[in-house]
Amino acid sequence: MIFKKWISIFWLTKTEAAILEGAKRQERKNRHFLQQSYVCATKYRCVPLVLHRDVKPSNILLDDDCNAYLSDFGLARLLGTSETHATTGVAGTFGYVALEYAMTCRISDKADVYSYGVVLLELLSVKKALDPSFVSYGNGFNIVQWACMLLRQ
Repeated sequence: MIFKKWISIFWLTKTEAAILEGAKRQERKNRHFLQQSYVCATKYRCVPLVLHRDVKPSNILLDDDCNAYLSDFGLARLLGTSETHATTGVAGTFGYVALEYAMTCRISDKADVYSYGVVLLELLSVKKALDPSFVSYGNGFNIVQWACMLLRQ
C-alpha cells in the first residue's frame, strides 16, 4: 500500500502537481485565517458591543496577507454597556442565524459567535451552510445538523 502511494505521488503530471501545490497553499491560508480570526476574536472587544447579525463568508474580507475584516454592517445593532441582549426582528442570512435568535427574537453576541461557527464549519468541511447534498436528509437540514450527526456517529 505504501509503495502504491509512493508510485502515485512519483508519477504526478504537471497539472496534478500544480493542483496539489495549490491545495497546500490554500490549506496554509486557511490555517492562517483561523489563527488570525481566533486572535481577533479573543483579543479585541468593542465597547459598546456591536451585534453584526449577518456574519457569513461574503461579509468576511481578506487582504493580501490573509488578515480578516468584517464588512457590511447594514443589519448591525449597538448594545449599551449594561445591556446583555436586545429584542428585535430577526434579520440575517438563512443558515447563519442562531436558532435561539430566530425563535425568540432576542439577540446577544452569542448569535454572532454561532454565525462565525457556521463559517468555520464551511471552511473546514468545504460545504455550504445549506449545501445541496443535505437535501436527502430532509427539509431545513443544514451544516450544523450535519456536523452534529457526524459527531454522534
